[in-house]
Amino acid sequence: MSELVRATHGALALLDSELVRRGLEDAARIGTRRLQFPQDRSLGELSVKDLGDPGGAEEPLGEARGSVAVPAGKALILRLAVDCSDISPLGAMRSGDLHGFVRRAEGSAAMGDDQLRHLRRLRSLMILEAPGTLLSDAGLEMLSGLHSLRLLSLARTGITSEGARFLPMFPMLESLDLSFTRVGGEGLGFLEDLTAIEDLNLSSTDVTDSGIESLAPLTSLRTLNLGLTGISDMGVEKLRRLESLESLVLGGTKITDRALRLLRDLPKLTDLSLWETQITNTGLTSIPGFKSLKYLDVDDSLVSARGKTLLKLTLPRLRGPNDIGL
Repeated sequence: MSELVRATHGALALLDSELVRRGLEDAARIGTRRLQFPQDRSLGELSVKDLGDPGGAEEPLGEARGSVAVPAGKALILRLAVDCSDISPLGAMRSGDLHGFVRRAEGSAAMGDDQLRHLRRLRSLMILEAPGTLLSDAGLEMLSGLHSLRLLSLARTGITSEGARFLPMFPMLESLDLSFTRVGGEGLGFLEDLTAIEDLNLSSTDVTDSGIESLAPLTSLRTLNLGLTGISDMGVEKLRRLESLESLVLGGTKITDRALRLLRDLPKLTDLSLWETQITNTGLTSIPGFKSLKYLDVDDSLVSARGKTLLKLTLPRLRGPNDIGL
């Protein structure tokens, strides 16, 4: 995708997001709305939250079955029933009727592009969790008009670096989960413009050191999971600009003691997971230099039991994976 095309797509997505935002404001001003779900079966459980507070608490509303009254000013979220394999009724809904679609990854009925396409008209969707589905790159393209998404989970789907080119069409994303997909370094290049992202999960992907520099513009990142990837110290060096990072997972990677020296200047880092790495007792000497660190996991690394004990004596408030020490 050329820079001009990317810029054009981004501008259109932002414009569409603004139109949807105005639509949400209009929806908040109108009264109770009534939606029709299938009479003969339940699609799952419904909940609501305030439209003006997407991060607020949810309140249960009942089953997604028959006629459902949605209170004024409320966003509607559907948690799909595990045995539901047909979501075609959602295709008949109006753009602003549904704001969240959540599907459990484990135990749910199989679902692919042919079903998920029924979500494409729901332009007010802010939450789309479709882990473990058969969603493909082509399927993600079909959903690329959902410009108001704040949270998108595509874990364990068929998405690859090729499909990642559609991610800039979701400019308002704050949370993105691509774990256990085939997204690699080339795909990371499409994340550069998603500067609102605070939570990014790339664990068990094809990510290596090449392409990590594409994360540098994501200065709002607070949590980053790079566990079980091909990252080494070279890649860690490119993370030093992410000064808002609070939680970082590098477990199961190729990093060594040098990575700790590179990371200790991150001012807000509180949680650091380094299980199954090449970290040694020598590397632990860098830990007191971390300004905000509260949690450290070095299980199954090259750190000895004595090394953990000495660190605990030096930093007694530092927690480990069992909350009783490192």
